[in-house]
Amino acid sequence: MNSTFIHPIIEFLIRHGIPVSMSLWKDGQIVYNVDGFYKSGNVSLVPHGENFKAVARYNEETEINDVRDLAALNLKWWHGSKNRFDGWTEPDPHWLPLLIEFGMIKEKIVHTYE
Repeated sequence: MNSTFIHPIIEFLIRHGIPVSMSLWKDGQIVYNVDGFYKSGNVSLVPHGENFKAVARYNEETEINDVRDLAALNLKWWHGSKNRFDGWTEPDPHWLPLLIEFGMIKEKIVHTYE
């Protein structure tokens, strides 16, 4: 029997290939760092009640109650960053499948022929 508890949001991210690491917060609390947030780099998921608050660049805080909240935050960062660097013109490849699955973006296929 596995006695280690992994929060369902963290487990979902890991199972869907989103890079997650752990570190210590300012007060010694363990936080989860989630990659793929463009200009912000990553966000830190700080335990907050039964879920998390995401702390991004400039100490912007967002309440995260489920994975959709985190995907919406990723989409917000993408919209704010995509025109600032050629590498951000498309959503982060780790997040792309979830953004499509949640209906937050649509895939557009363009055919070209030579």
